[in-house]
Amino acid sequence: MKNIIVSMLAILAIGSLISIPSLAYADTTIKQSLWVHTRGFIQQWGTDQAFGWVNAHMRMIDVNGTYREWAWIHARWSTDVRHINCSEIPIENFTLVHYAARLVNTTDIVLNGTEFDLSITGLWNVTKITISVYVDEAGNLLYIQRTVEPFLPELATGEFKISNNWRRFTLNIDGVQQLSGAIVGYRIAYVEIKMLDINEDGKVDIVDLVRVAKRYRFAPGLPYDIFTDVNGDGQIDIGDLTAVAANIEG
Repeated sequence: MKNIIVSMLAILAIGSLISIPSLAYADTTIKQSLWVHTRGFIQQWGTDQAFGWVNAHMRMIDVNGTYREWAWIHARWSTDVRHINCSEIPIENFTLVHYAARLVNTTDIVLNGTEFDLSITGLWNVTKITISVYVDEAGNLLYIQRTVEPFLPELATGEFKISNNWRRFTLNIDGVQQLSGAIVGYRIAYVEIKMLDINEDGKVDIVDLVRVAKRYRFAPGLPYDIFTDVNGDGQIDIGDLTAVAANIEG
């Protein structure tokens, strides 16, 4: 099945590009750029134990004296730790409620503050997602029903903050209890950190594509991997596959 999926991508990927930042500026010289990518596990939601993930990319660029900054942050979590933190397809039907927060408009990015390593503020969209997973008697995945509804009625101001020498993070969004957890990896570079370079080896290649294909059809509650959910819609689908395939280098 995976071989068939990968073979089809050459056709499906033509013209399918994920929206990622470009460093191409006509007749200008980039004087300085800084890229950061960080990943973390959510461990607490307010006073409740929770599990989830956060994936964040940002850039700060000075182009001939014109400063620009951009950030993309995607978080998913649930207090149903058993179901969201799974490594195998469950052997019985179940329903999982989880939540998602996405940064849709960046207001400010600050590195190396007096009490933090990184702060990203902006407007956030927060949703509640209900997923019902159905399997057969042998534990094979049959189908998934997915319902998405607003958790907040409109965009809300929030801040993603990393502290303790890049070990801990908090996410505070107006109207949502604080999320907190551990940073499990980060990179800071003066060259572009590619969003679709899933294994972080410096290039987008077949290895990244295979990693996405292995999670095809999965969503939270299944062996989902937020880092292969490159468009941040909460499911690994043809959109993620074609985005990576269309950006394979060489």
